[in-house]
Amino acid sequence: MISEKKGRYICSLFRKIMEIFQPYQTFQSKDEFVDFTTLLNDHHIEFETEDYPINFISDIRNDRFSHEYIIKLKPDDFDRVDNIQEKLVLAQLDDVPQDYYLFSYSNDELIDILHAKDEWNRFDYVLARDILDQRGVSITDQELSLINTDRIEQLAEPEKHAPFWVTAGYISAALGGLLGIMIGWHLYNATKVLPNGVKIAVYAAKDRNHGFRIFILGIVMLVVALVVRVLSNTP
Repeated sequence: MISEKKGRYICSLFRKIMEIFQPYQTFQSKDEFVDFTTLLNDHHIEFETEDYPINFISDIRNDRFSHEYIIKLKPDDFDRVDNIQEKLVLAQLDDVPQDYYLFSYSNDELIDILHAKDEWNRFDYVLARDILDQRGVSITDQELSLINTDRIEQLAEPEKHAPFWVTAGYISAALGGLLGIMIGWHLYNATKVLPNGVKIAVYAAKDRNHGFRIFILGIVMLVVALVVRVLSNTP
């Protein structure tokens, strides 16, 4: 029998294993990146970070922008951090200059911003809603929730079938080329993270099945090619 203490420990360990951090936001400015990590720490939100160069040759004068800095959060924290950022933006709206470019947008263009939240920074998204409200076009929280749900469903749709890559993958794999293995692995394993933090497969099940077969075929044919080469060179 497992004691209650051991059971709690096992459950806690299992939860830790299942807690996967997903990319939430990317920065090219180290100062903005540091400010954001400070914000997360102030609100006691767990996160992970990654950074890597975006240029092979870094110009010292532009060193601040020679890297991409990635913040990764637990999916359950995505909405919470969204709300924190939006509250901060709301506090800044009174200081927005009247020549800010969004003020020249039509109502339809501003509504388009609300429908593509993931494509805009948090400031512009919140400001677009505020401008609409000032113009008498009120978007309720319930309507925004429905808009965001529709957007998630739209982004969750798998990529359209790519017969060229499937065909190229089978041909390359049959020839024992590494390209076929790479194409197969990509079709089978490629994933994307939705704005709500959920990770899903990029391609539909049919294409992923093709990708798996291409990957296996490529490995088998590569091994065969290597064995044939070794045997042909054996005296």
